Amino acid sequence: MVHDTTLAAYAHSLGLGWALKNGDDPSFATGMQPVSDFVVDEQCHQ
Repeated sequence: MVHDTTLAAYAHSLGLGWALKNGDDPSFATGMQPVSDFVVDEQCHQ
């Protein structure tokens, strides 16, 4: 998760948004929530 939060901080420093895609693991999704601007979930109805 450290790698992802580092990339999120870099994207934000460039004025870009950062998305969490398919955060299936609840602990990972919870950890990424503070740095994610939006979520893309492709299989939410399955």
